[in-house]
Amino acid sequence: MFNLRRRIATGYLIHLWKRETRMVVVPFSSSSSYAAENPNRQITTPAFIMTSPAVAEKSCIFGKLQPFVGETLDFITREEEKKGVSVTKEDLVKWAKQLKKDGKFEHAYEIFEWMDKKKKMEFSPWELAVYVGLICQTKGIDVAQEYFNKVEPVFDRSNNLAKNAPAYVTIVVRILEYDRKNSLCQERPRRVRRIRKNV
Repeated sequence: MFNLRRRIATGYLIHLWKRETRMVVVPFSSSSSYAAENPNRQITTPAFIMTSPAVAEKSCIFGKLQPFVGETLDFITREEEKKGVSVTKEDLVKWAKQLKKDGKFEHAYEIFEWMDKKKKMEFSPWELAVYVGLICQTKGIDVAQEYFNKVEPVFDRSNNLAKNAPAYVTIVVRILEYDRKNSLCQERPRRVRRIRKNV
């Protein structure tokens, strides 16, 4: 009984259940009657898996964009206009987030900078937070603060529900990380010390 409890606690039964319910897909054998009757059969992709040509073109454009640092987005937009594929703001933001996830902060920053300066696109609060975070990582915290003050000159810091609060929080977090890294923040805030004493 004790052994069963230990196995339940460690999740052994869940792994056993997953192992037993795993699906096995066996390819058609050449000796099956169906294969013998239909020698010209083709294996096709189901309709719900197939992608549209526009999605494939956007993926192709992203593949071209990803490896080049100095490649300008103007060239890519001219190319996509020739093909008749329109790249939307959502596509650009998605690509920039993917590049950021891959650790290519300069590339992601270039995409956001191009969207901001050349196309004059408006950012949602969360997109602005991503852009400000990229500015912090590539250009520095001071440049990010200047940009945020340009975008939101009268920001109410006490209002947590303000429109661009995520971008402001991103800057504050970067400042705290920088201070902690350079040990500029020697003393803990008093509120934290009081909570620790009471516990």
